[in-house]
Amino acid sequence: MKRSILFTKLQRPPVAPDIVPRDRLLDRLNAGLQRPLTLISAPAGYGKSTLASRWAAGCDYPNAWVSLEESDSDLQMFLSYVLAAIQMLFPRTKFRTEAILETSQMPPAADLARHLLNDLNQISEPFKLVLDDYHRIQRGSPVNDLLDEFLAYPPRGMHLVLLTRHDPSLPIATMRGRREMAILRSVGARPMHVLSLIVGEAGLVTLMGIATGIVLLYGLLVLGQPLLASRFGLLIGISGLTTHEMLLMGIVCVAGVLIGVIPGIRIYRHSLADGLTVRV
Repeated sequence: MKRSILFTKLQRPPVAPDIVPRDRLLDRLNAGLQRPLTLISAPAGYGKSTLASRWAAGCDYPNAWVSLEESDSDLQMFLSYVLAAIQMLFPRTKFRTEAILETSQMPPAADLARHLLNDLNQISEPFKLVLDDYHRIQRGSPVNDLLDEFLAYPPRGMHLVLLTRHDPSLPIATMRGRREMAILRSVGARPMHVLSLIVGEAGLVTLMGIATGIVLLYGLLVLGQPLLASRFGLLIGISGLTTHEMLLMGIVCVAGVLIGVIPGIRIYRHSLADGLTVRV
């Protein structure tokens, strides 16, 4: 029996107007459109969905979007969402696969893939299907088998986009060897970690500078006091730091951290823009 679906999962995430531009990544993603599959793989917080949503918004042809969750590891539920997303783009197209989902006994994934391919072959207009959070599909799910069969003979008009935190259980190496997919993976530390490291380093360098200055000052006073007293009759008293001096050092330390924020923010923005690298 066909199950009810939540149509809000078929909505593409909105893109805020003040989001960091990632034009170079968008250009590279567009360059991979001639291949049937694009894989965007990165940990949480790298902006995979935001990047894909902006890419979809700037695309010249229709885009179908499905936000997946663990329950979509069920093959029938997965196909229900995929068909519903595509039917929103092409409402006049009749999918025979939909009738199969209403039966009590589901055929094997390979048979379903063939039915789905035949249905999608009716669509001559190019379009993109984005499957967000594909890492939520379980490793042993027949959904992986379905996509494996599906990508062996992909339909000419559809470009599949997978957003995931780790590589899925698909023949990635084989498809990459045949140059049938574009891969976008994260490299290096997370942007927020980069910002924290830069600001932390600036604060640490400032503290070390203050400490080094204090040690040198008191060291010179201790070593030079006898010489000054014997030769020039000068007696310089050595006392601890006053409250005013400690306040000044605190201001210097805060200023050092704030100065470190300036390059930190710039590097943070570059990390957001270039924290993913394209491999084709």
